[in-house]
Amino acid sequence: MFQNFKDSRKMANSLKGIFSVYKEKGMTSVDVLRFLRLQIEDDLGLNTKMYGVRFGHGGILDQSSCGVLDHVTKEIFEGAIKQFEGSSLQKQPPHGAMNLDRIGFSDLIGNEVDVSPEPRNVHCHSICCKEFNPPYFSLDIHCSGGFFVRSFIHDLGLALGSFAHMLELERTQHGPFTIKDALHQYQWSYAEVMEAITKADQMCKEYFIKKIR
Repeated sequence: MFQNFKDSRKMANSLKGIFSVYKEKGMTSVDVLRFLRLQIEDDLGLNTKMYGVRFGHGGILDQSSCGVLDHVTKEIFEGAIKQFEGSSLQKQPPHGAMNLDRIGFSDLIGNEVDVSPEPRNVHCHSICCKEFNPPYFSLDIHCSGGFFVRSFIHDLGLALGSFAHMLELERTQHGPFTIKDALHQYQWSYAEVMEAITKADQMCKEYFIKKIR
């Protein structure tokens, strides 16, 4: 534990930047923020809120990307997924992570409020079938922000004259960050977070320079 107020304030003020974490299956994005804050506070021996330290994330990661189909061949399946590459209008699932006036759609539905999200323009760069073992399949998807995999799986099932739903989802990259860059829960110490922030700062600079070019 740090011994004086000045040291504590200095350590808290140093927590400025972004880094990547790995969200374990079963945890919500809010859970990640809570556990991360508690770990940092335990390391520093202080209440981060007292020093104005805020924790946030770059986007909700929904659970669940496999599916269920019947009477569909691999050739028909692979032809169908190509139809979803490029730009398209997509309607988010009612129980997705979006909200209306800061109230989650799932909460509104739970209170019997009629929710009908407007379709949004999204972009899918590429889709690749990694495994096809009816009634299950797995996909590798490279998409833009705001693309709902759950909605895509649902729409894919309809396009094939059947139904499909998502069983599991793992995000492997977000901007410049890949899974190998993500800190797992056992690594959420102050020292490792600070090291990750420093590394991420350089990664982001290089990433956006390439984007501009």
